[in-house]
Amino acid sequence: MPDRIFYVTGRIAAVTDRTMPCLTACRCYRLCDAVSGLTAVCAFTCIQSVYERDQPMSLEERSYSVLVVSSAEKLNTALSSFLNESHYHPIKIVSSVSTAKRLWNDQKYDFLIINSPLPDDTGIRFAIDAAGHIGAVVLLIIRTELYEDTFYRIVTHGVFALPKPISRQILALALGWMESARERTKQMEKKNLSVEEKMEEIRIVNRAKWVLISELKMDEPHAHRYIEKQAMDRCISRRKVAEEIIGTYIGRRGC
Repeated sequence: MPDRIFYVTGRIAAVTDRTMPCLTACRCYRLCDAVSGLTAVCAFTCIQSVYERDQPMSLEERSYSVLVVSSAEKLNTALSSFLNESHYHPIKIVSSVSTAKRLWNDQKYDFLIINSPLPDDTGIRFAIDAAGHIGAVVLLIIRTELYEDTFYRIVTHGVFALPKPISRQILALALGWMESARERTKQMEKKNLSVEEKMEEIRIVNRAKWVLISELKMDEPHAHRYIEKQAMDRCISRRKVAEEIIGTYIGRRGC
């Protein structure tokens, strides 16, 4: 049976046979085919429950640490309402750049939100410096009259900017942008780590080759094949074989 379309509280939803038990249980009446031109009325919570049930569940619960630098109580209150601790943790709110710098040096945060100006500084230089750290996503909130000039100063450093005043909707959007940016940097961090691990493995394997050359008088191709064969025969990594070789011969010297 083809899907039927109806309107519920301004949203469009597709109704199929598998949604009918839920609709019936919720005592939804006059569910009609839109093609026939009839109206359809139903409780939104019913459709919402079907919608939420069908959404893929995230395999990883994402959480972000946040440092807020703001002396404006109104903005701090608004941010606190958005930054629920199930999704953002830990959350630190401070009212000066000097305090924020001390916290930043002690612990790097995923998000840095600066409401400029602060009592002791504009926060612009701090935003630029913080954005230089891999993994940091920085948002600078500035006065409308200063927005354009400030934006061109910070954009090349990867700092987000928003002009004041900002609505709750824009604030929510900004947090979404920051989450997207942080997820992207996480992928970059994983790639960088993978490259570093590969380079470290190459260094250890090369060191093991020289140990075999010096201790067992192998030539380089023979030492290479020996490590490769040991790794394949024992179903372990080349790095593990190399570490054992180094430990065996270099360790013996130490004794």
